[in-house]
Amino acid sequence: MAPRTRSLAADSPWISESNVVVVTTTTIFGCGCHNERWAHQRHIRDATGRPGRHDRFLPAVLATFAWAFPYQYRPEAAPGTVVQVDFGSGGAWLLTREAGGWVLGEGTVPGPAAALRMPPGMAWRQLTGLPVPAGGYTTEGEDRLVAPLLAVRSIIV
Repeated sequence: MAPRTRSLAADSPWISESNVVVVTTTTIFGCGCHNERWAHQRHIRDATGRPGRHDRFLPAVLATFAWAFPYQYRPEAAPGTVVQVDFGSGGAWLLTREAGGWVLGEGTVPGPAAALRMPPGMAWRQLTGLPVPAGGYTTEGEDRLVAPLLAVRSIIV
């Protein structure tokens, strides 16, 4: 099944600087609430010490969460600047600065202007606003490009 996309007009009341953009794809998960349900279930399993088998969905969850980056990542940079977000086995994405803003793509590139690398088990926590230990991830590049990467939230739980 081909992915479905939906566009919102720039003047839509759903788009603003303060809104957190959550993108879900029914073609990947079968329902729009999968990511939120997955995160809540993971919180409960972590709290009760019952790991379960749902981590098999983590790469798909992170692929959806990654769509928050081009909407919330806002540092100024020259067109053509590339920033790497690498969640190991959970996926890797590029943010490329274009005239209209940052554009998300998949993959890696040698020598990005900035990079955030973190294991997938930590990435979902970071992107849902949970605390993560500073030593559990690595960053490269100028702080003005790195710090906003750590501020992105894909879903608030």
